[in-house]
Amino acid sequence: MQLSIRQKIVARDDRSVFLLTGHDPAGGEIYCVLAVATEQLEPCLKAMDRDGFKPAAWGEVLSHGIGQPSDFQLKSLAARHGLVTGSSSSS
Repeated sequence: MQLSIRQKIVARDDRSVFLLTGHDPAGGEIYCVLAVATEQLEPCLKAMDRDGFKPAAWGEVLSHGIGQPSDFQLKSLAARHGLVTGSSSSS
């Protein structure tokens, strides 16, 4: 599974929250909003470069789905969990 970070990572004292996008084995677009404990952030980011990355193994999956999250979902995640929804160009 190919994943990329599309939103700024929000580092807090206890965790980081970010949006991952990628493609499933059939080529469909997928997303996952992941909260990772701060001490696990670096190992998690390195693990994304390897095949077989499983987001739930690295933290709490706050949201996931097919395609892209809606604006409503992003605003809700920003309000509840601190996801930064500003524009970014990493993909």
